[in-house]
Amino acid sequence: MTAPILHCDFETHSVLDLKEVGLWNYVQHPSTDVWCMAWALGDDDPKVWLPQAYTKLPPNEVVSHITGGGVVIAHNAIFELGVWNEIMVPRYGWPRLDPAQTYCTMVQAYAMGLPGGLEDAALALGLSVLKDIEGRALMLRMARPRRFDGDKPIWWDDADKLARLYAYCHQDVRVEQTLHKRLLPLSAHERKIQLMDWAINARGVAVDIPTATAGAKMAAEVQIRAGQQLAVITEGAVTEATALTALKQWMEPKVGSPGVSLDKEAVSAWLSRDNLPDDVRQALILRQDAGKASVAKLDRMISLAGSDSRLHDIVQYHGAAPGRWAARGVQV
Repeated sequence: MTAPILHCDFETHSVLDLKEVGLWNYVQHPSTDVWCMAWALGDDDPKVWLPQAYTKLPPNEVVSHITGGGVVIAHNAIFELGVWNEIMVPRYGWPRLDPAQTYCTMVQAYAMGLPGGLEDAALALGLSVLKDIEGRALMLRMARPRRFDGDKPIWWDDADKLARLYAYCHQDVRVEQTLHKRLLPLSAHERKIQLMDWAINARGVAVDIPTATAGAKMAAEVQIRAGQQLAVITEGAVTEATALTALKQWMEPKVGSPGVSLDKEAVSAWLSRDNLPDDVRQALILRQDAGKASVAKLDRMISLAGSDSRLHDIVQYHGAAPGRWAARGVQV
């Protein structure tokens, strides 16, 4: 007889924004904790574990399953792995979850050319069990503090909201159970690559933080100087290299063309013209040079780097067709 599969899904809260700081920083932060975990063995109706319960240890069935090497399935399982091993193990005394025990229905969906999101994958396959959309809005609200009392976060912990969140988590596991039955398993070869992908994301990529910080400061200085020069050229009409609307409004009567575009290709096309007014040419060159000094990627690297000065979880296995990795957080 085949051993049952454990399906699980965590709901969490933190003072940090998961999308802004990345998974590694999120699960490492002391404010990050769990509201609940919904779980089910095989086709059983999901149950919900609460940290407010008498014991904070997982149910006996879960412990037996994990310590016995049982398979765990989750959607976007890298999140469940992070929460399990970085929060539940050290704080709640749960047994460690080996990535080799874990399978991800998001990865399976991507491998089949389906959308990665649980809701979208379920809709694409026409599943009879669908994600709780209204509950998702509540989950996103409860993931962040209601307000702060000084430095202390005040959470959305009203009884009715908690009950609604638990129902949402319960429904997510039901969708995962149904979705798993419709997805094809990865081949043995692809499974090895996926496990390697998890190892790569866990190890991370080193970032030279001092150099990135210095580069961001230098790029910001280039932007400031470009704005100052633009103010002189345009007689105060444009004071920042990023002020596209102002630059368009100043440029249109000079070139006799309403609705001009200032994207990368359009600027190059304007600069290739022989009859372009000198002041417009100078302004566009400044705009072009300032565009090359974008600090967005450097700032993003700095914000996502962990305490170990490394970027974690920045590639998504099978995130792009046909089976290529896709960048997450920072486009490397």
